[in-house]
Amino acid sequence: MNQSPPLAYRIFLLIFFCILLILNTFTGLGLPIMNKIDCTIDSTFTNTEEINSFLQKFKDKNIQGPILIIISLLSDCLFVYQCIRWIQLGKSFRFVFEIVALYAIKICFGLIFRLETPLGYLMTYPGIPSITISYLNTNAFFFNGTIGLLTILIKEFYYSKKEMLMLFTIFDILLYSSSLIFLRANYCIDILFGVLFGDFIDEIFRNWIYKEYKAAIIKELSNSI
Repeated sequence: MNQSPPLAYRIFLLIFFCILLILNTFTGLGLPIMNKIDCTIDSTFTNTEEINSFLQKFKDKNIQGPILIIISLLSDCLFVYQCIRWIQLGKSFRFVFEIVALYAIKICFGLIFRLETPLGYLMTYPGIPSITISYLNTNAFFFNGTIGLLTILIKEFYYSKKEMLMLFTIFDILLYSSSLIFLRANYCIDILFGVLFGDFIDEIFRNWIYKEYKAAIIKELSNSI
């Protein structure tokens, strides 16, 4: 049985949040006051400027190629493995619906919301094509679709108790995210929202939309009997 928090705690929390809201109204809670900004600013770019400058020196030698190949192969293998599992064991179209929804939303945002390509962009074709990663300099900002896809795979492996595959996918996300920042292929917020959108879409389909869909089918079948 759930027990409500004591009245004193509720009053204290309410006063605390009201104080935060007032501080936010008058001070911005420490966020810098914005004047005219001529470009997009990402603090992670500032903190990794030396790495990007080092890679710029060897741009023609494409030293980042081997790392991108490892990342793409790992991402492709994880995705193909889950697709094979779904073909063999899948009892619904939820996994497919999630992938379609993720990339449909990504395309919509890509058409209506655009950011300039970051200065120092170094993403290049490493020599091996990938199923899950595009090496084209397209308007892939606001959220990264591959990060969203890998997040969905993490949830799939988690619920199917494939701990090692889940850890491999987490490692792949961390390696890919770092590369995106170093190569200036995505802003930090693109990576964060890729994770958030992947998790959000999985939760929506897993806990709401598909449950409603199955309930409607069951009801229709019971009415026809």
